Amino acid sequence: MIDIDDKWLAGVLEGKCTFTTTVVKNGSETVTVKMLSTRYDLLERVQEVAGIGKIYHHERKDSDRKQWSWQFSRRQDVKALLERIRPYVLSDVIADIDECLSVIDRYESKRTLPKGVYRAEGKTDKRRPYRVYYKSKYVGSYYSVGKAKAAYEDAAREVA
Repeated sequence: MIDIDDKWLAGVLEGKCTFTTTVVKNGSETVTVKMLSTRYDLLERVQEVAGIGKIYHHERKDSDRKQWSWQFSRRQDVKALLERIRPYVLSDVIADIDECLSVIDRYESKRTLPKGVYRAEGKTDKRRPYRVYYKSKYVGSYYSVGKAKAAYEDAAREVA
């Protein structure tokens, strides 16, 4: 059964929404979904149907008209919404959606740790090393996920 709300949401987002990928200072990429409107009631309905996002008020210096935005950037929420509306949008928007989904997939593949890589215990995430073990043998500690993964893969190759 086709959900009429999903079709409506896809149509509104296709015409009025932006899907933005941004590279931040540390080199990671973020994905933001944002819709601007002078109609608060429309954004409320979008938020209700989507089940995610927040609405913000924006002051406009060039006009007396009020303007709001509905937006969110949590990766899991972005991925879930884009996969939900993708079947109902046109091909030019599908390319934008696919680009956003590939950014999220790249991030998730970098964050997935092999079975023998563990984050060291500590009070904060800052400067906590990744401890690498292969078949219960300690390999080393690394401050970068990439280096920890590489060390794990090297240990696996040595044994094989």
